[in-house]
Amino acid sequence: MQSSEPRADEPPGRANARAATSAPGAVVPLHEHTALEQTFMLEGSLEDAEGACRAGDFVWRPGGNIHVAHAPDGATFLAIFNRPNRFFDGTRFFTAGS
Repeated sequence: MQSSEPRADEPPGRANARAATSAPGAVVPLHEHTALEQTFMLEGSLEDAEGACRAGDFVWRPGGNIHVAHAPDGATFLAIFNRPNRFFDGTRFFTAGS
């Protein structure tokens, strides 16, 4: 996955936006949204047990939401985080695509 990085002068705990692109088959491992997260899908899709977010869709997750997401055909999206997600296995974000 390619993702924009936070600025060096960005205060911790502050809401921020990230543009990201994932390869086909990439997985976002088990994680918890620690606060509101909003995502606008530009290309491809992200899918989980609750459904799919496809190109042109907007989805939000409340704090406390726990899930695994995958990008079967790859994905390009803009995500706005109020706080960073918490990953249960220490993974940073996406695993490699298959």
